[in-house]
Amino acid sequence: MCGRIIILIPKLMSDTTLELYNALIEAGIDRQRAERVAELVISREEAKHLATKSDIAGLRADLRVITARLNLLSALSVGIFVSVLASFFVG
Repeated sequence: MCGRIIILIPKLMSDTTLELYNALIEAGIDRQRAERVAELVISREEAKHLATKSDIAGLRADLRVITARLNLLSALSVGIFVSVLASFFVG
């Protein structure tokens, strides 16, 4: 019977997670369990960088302010354009 060779290609594992995976393999943990543990670690690391509802609410408030400012600038630009255009015809 031919032995099966399993090659793990890490799915976007960080260097730290890959090091953990390799250390677990060297410690005698089977590859499947080592991969699961390494994936849990990366999941927890990623979870530290997720946005909370309050983070998103803050961004929405910032976007409303930016949108209001852009609308004001747009209106001012139209006003200036109309004034310049009128000065050619009136004056």
